[in-house]
Amino acid sequence: MDNPSTDLFYKLINRNRSKPRTNSTGIDIEGELEFNPAIQRKAFAKYYEDLSIPKESKFDNSYLELCQIRQHLVEEVLYNQQTTIEPYKEDDVSKAIDNLNSGKSPDDNADSTHPVWDSVEQNLIEIRKASTKVRMLTGTYMVQADKHKFSQYTIDPTCLLCHREIEDILHVLTQCPVLCNERKEYFTPIKQLVTENSPPGTWELLFNNKLAVTQLVLDCTKYMKQLGFKEELILKLETLTRHFCFKLHYKRISLLKKLDG
Repeated sequence: MDNPSTDLFYKLINRNRSKPRTNSTGIDIEGELEFNPAIQRKAFAKYYEDLSIPKESKFDNSYLELCQIRQHLVEEVLYNQQTTIEPYKEDDVSKAIDNLNSGKSPDDNADSTHPVWDSVEQNLIEIRKASTKVRMLTGTYMVQADKHKFSQYTIDPTCLLCHREIEDILHVLTQCPVLCNERKEYFTPIKQLVTENSPPGTWELLFNNKLAVTQLVLDCTKYMKQLGFKEELILKLETLTRHFCFKLHYKRISLLKKLDG
């Protein structure tokens, strides 16, 4: 019998497959032509066993030699390549630290906090609300779309409440019909605050799509120049949006717990 190879193995299989209801085609086994199906099956089994067990002998030497040549060339290039990276010195780090908040560094607001925290009263409930909103803002609030990605796409990303579309944070805040009552009740004061304290038509111009509305709810500072809000209105808007996010979160979690039984 010839030395085992993948090509020969499948050729033998296809040859026997071609006429399943006729006499078996003879195959050469160790120099003898064999027509007996039982003996042929044993020969196939031996071929499969040989292919399955790793061999010390080299397979496809020309390809292996080519890989070794490529590896040698890559190693030689990397060895002879001169690095252009200049490591930072301790003085460089010290100068960078000295430049913080001096107008010479982009990090001029390192000592300030986001309005989402500035508007929080010092009580456990408000801190909990702010934490929920911060998780939504930073992308650490777990929704079905996140579970889908983290599970290597084995978990269905569809919303478990409405079963209509993928559940991402935009869906939770602006689209899920199961949360429509809470959304309407707690979003109305947000829209009212913006429309009453900005030029006519501002809402229709800036917030004519759900993505913009989501941005306003999660981080209203993105629209402060267009709205022209002072600090007092910003803090009030943050308070309303924080309450809105928490109410939708609370309703969503309550319904999901009921589904889990």
